[in-house]
Amino acid sequence: MRDSAGVAAIEFAMIVPVLSLMLIGMVDYGLYITKKMQIQELSRRAVEYVVQGGQESDVQANVIAHSSLFTASPPVTYTPEIICECSGGAVAACSGNCAGNDYLRSFFAVTIQGTYEPLLTYPGIPDNITLTGYSRLQYAR
Repeated sequence: MRDSAGVAAIEFAMIVPVLSLMLIGMVDYGLYITKKMQIQELSRRAVEYVVQGGQESDVQANVIAHSSLFTASPPVTYTPEIICECSGGAVAACSGNCAGNDYLRSFFAVTIQGTYEPLLTYPGIPDNITLTGYSRLQYAR
């Protein structure tokens, strides 16, 4: 009973699985945050492309297709939207006019969705997590 030879090896064998799971969890969380930031950045680039003079119909080919997220499995989905508002924030038809002396503002908005699949299955966390990036900028049409 008093022989302590091999105690360190037993303690090491007990703590290694816990430390390994913690390390994998940190790496997995880092990958999740990275992909979430990439999707948000991609939505921002898509909106800026249109606001700087690009065509709304060319965003898929000229912005999203050049992203590393486009080749990811599964690829991201892209949803463009044109929103028109009066200066007070009331939504208006883009072909119409605002009441009184209000001016009509046009916005181009993009929603990009992708999924993240964790490295391991964790209790309480789904196998696929939907990530959404949304950006909106005012522009002159």
